[in-house]
Amino acid sequence: MEKSLVLQKIKDLKLKEAKKDIENLKLKGENVISLEKKFNKTIKEQKKNIEEKFLILIKKNLKDNNLKEILKIQKKLHTIGIKTKKLDNIIELANQKLLKIELKEHKEQIDEFKEEMKTLLDKNQYNELMQRTYKFIKSNKWTHENHYDLQLLKEVKRKIIDDKYKDNHKKLKKHTVITQFEFIKKLYLIDESYPFAQKLLYKYQQKLAKYDSYKKKIIRREALVNLRVIFNKKNYETAIEKAFEFLRTQPNQKRVINFIKKAKRKIQLRNYKISFQKIIKNQKQNS
Repeated sequence: MEKSLVLQKIKDLKLKEAKKDIENLKLKGENVISLEKKFNKTIKEQKKNIEEKFLILIKKNLKDNNLKEILKIQKKLHTIGIKTKKLDNIIELANQKLLKIELKEHKEQIDEFKEEMKTLLDKNQYNELMQRTYKFIKSNKWTHENHYDLQLLKEVKRKIIDDKYKDNHKKLKKHTVITQFEFIKKLYLIDESYPFAQKLLYKYQQKLAKYDSYKKKIIRREALVNLRVIFNKKNYETAIEKAFEFLRTQPNQKRVINFIKKAKRKIQLRNYKISFQKIIKNQKQNS
């Protein structure tokens, strides 16, 4: 394919075709940097005109109730990389309208699935529920067309979070803060966009932070007591070594820094005493 033909399509605003041609050239190993720059520049320059053109087209289809045609337009916009707030809002309106129609048409299937969902939740069969959800989506292609598959998955995941928390939040109190946090974190990861899960995670993050702070205080206190015991046994070298180990994990602790200075003075004093005793001993031997 000639690059000049692609450039002409860009010039003629046949943007969907041009985008496809660029992708094909890229797959063949062709250098398409200049084409992509030209394409992106045209999109930027023509964005307002393109937006107006598609808004008119979408409004007409919306008025005529050609909702599935709007989905095709949405895919086309996605292909050429056009995204604006106005277009997003009107497409979302069309999608919601289509979804209501689809749900009404498939009400019996949806009700049956919801009943099955409730049964599986009551039995705490969460893995089975997720598998059943994916199976339902796969066997009902209409769910993909208006993104109901994503909405359904989100609903199921959030019900699982609610159900798991309801069943376990009282039992959590019997476990350590770390275990509590790990459980809540797993719930949060089921659906990170769920506000309830976000609030739970923050709450238990705060609890964990307080626990860590308390734990550090205990460790620090025990370490200082241990240093004092070693010091009192006159194992000054060992005390200094342990003190430096402590500072590597908790630097700038004035009490420990002063402790090292004190231990060094004790070693120095002891060495002076030993040296003095040797001098006295030598004088006695030589007298």
